[in-house]
Amino acid sequence: MRGLSLGDRVLWRRVKDYVAKYQPFLIGVAGVSQVELTRHAIRSALGEDRAVVAPRQQRSGHRSVAKGVLGVAETENLSWWQLLGRSLVTETLEKEPDTIIVSLYPHRPGQVDWLIQQLPFQMVVATDVQSVHLDYFHDLTTVAHELMSAAVALPAEALLVLNNDDPFVSEMASKAAAQQFSYSASGQAEVMAERFDRRPRGGFAGEVRVHAKSLELHLPQLVGRWQLHAMLAGLQVAHLLGTDLTAAARRLQNLVVPSRHLVKRQGQRQATIYDHTAAVAPEVMLADLATLRALSSQGSDHQRTIAVINELPGLAGMSDRWHRRLGQQAGQTAQIVVGIGRQARALVAEAIEGGADAHHFDTAAEAGKWLPESVQRDDAVLLAGGGAAVSDVL
Repeated sequence: MRGLSLGDRVLWRRVKDYVAKYQPFLIGVAGVSQVELTRHAIRSALGEDRAVVAPRQQRSGHRSVAKGVLGVAETENLSWWQLLGRSLVTETLEKEPDTIIVSLYPHRPGQVDWLIQQLPFQMVVATDVQSVHLDYFHDLTTVAHELMSAAVALPAEALLVLNNDDPFVSEMASKAAAQQFSYSASGQAEVMAERFDRRPRGGFAGEVRVHAKSLELHLPQLVGRWQLHAMLAGLQVAHLLGTDLTAAARRLQNLVVPSRHLVKRQGQRQATIYDHTAAVAPEVMLADLATLRALSSQGSDHQRTIAVINELPGLAGMSDRWHRRLGQQAGQTAQIVVGIGRQARALVAEAIEGGADAHHFDTAAEAGKWLPESVQRDDAVLLAGGGAAVSDVL
C-alpha cells in the first residue's frame, strides 16, 4: 500500500481485517457505462438468498472502494478516522455480508490493478470498454488494458463473466486463467437473449436462455436495448451462485433503474424525459441517440424529439472528433438539439449541418432558462451527460 496516506493505510488494514473475518464472496464489476446498472441487476437477481452489500460508488479510488466494502455510503464525506468509527457501528448493527459487490471503473491508470491485488475477488463481471479519461489513458486500447488487469489477476478457481457483445471484453477470455462464462444480447453465449422486442407501452419483452433453461422476461423499466446486458449479467451470476432462476427473473422484472442511468420520467409541460445524465462516454451517448430514434419511429404519440447533450470532458485529442460525431447523429435523430459546454460547440455545428434546429449554451444553468419555455406537451427529450445539473433543467 505504498503511496497511500497514513489514514488510507489504516483504513485499508481495516478493510482487509473485515474481509478476512467474514470471508464474503467478493464480486468485482469492471467496466464503464454498464457498471452501475449491472451492479443493481446482480443484487436484484440474488435477492434475499444472500446478504448482499453493494453500495453506490462514484469512482474506483482507494477510499471510495474501502467505503463500499465496509458498507459506508459514498455520499458521506468523512475523515478516515470517522470512517473507521462508522464502519464499526455498521458492523455491529447490520448482518454480516455473504456477498460484496465492488465497482471497478478505469478512473486512473493502475487503480483497477491495485484493487484486484488488494482484495480476494472470487468473481469479476466485465461489462464494457468505452472512451473515458483519455487524458490519462490516451486511447481505448489502454482503457481496455486497465480493465483487463481485473480478469488476468483472477486465480484459476475464480469465476470470470464476460459480455461477449463487447469486442474488447471478449478478448479477455484468451488472457485469463479463471473459469469463464459469458452473456450476450445479440450472439452466442451461455446466457443470451434469444428474442427481445420493444413493447408499445415501453420496455422490452422476450426470451432468455440461461444455460439449458429458457425464461420469459418482461422488463418494462428499460429504455435502451443496451440495458439488456445488465439483466443478462444478473442472470448469469444468479445461475453461477445457485440462485433459483425463476425467482431471479421475477425480481429483475421489478428492478428500479438507478436515477440518471437512462430512466423514463415525466418532465415539465408533460414532456417525456429520457434521463441519462450519468452518461460519461460518447459510445453510450450514441446508443442513447439510437434509442431516441427507435422510440420516435415506433409510432409513438411524441410531438417532437429533442436531444440535450452535455460536453464530455477527458477525451483529450479525441474530443473534437467525438463531439462532431455526436452532433452528426443528433442532427439526424432529433428535431431540436441542445449542446451544453464549450466543447459542445462542434456538436451543435454538426447538428445544424444535419438539418436540426440546434442551440448552444455555455452552462446547464443557461440551458435551464431556455428549455422549460421551449419544451412542448408530448415532446420526447433525451438528456445525455452533465449529471444532476442537466437532470434538473426539466
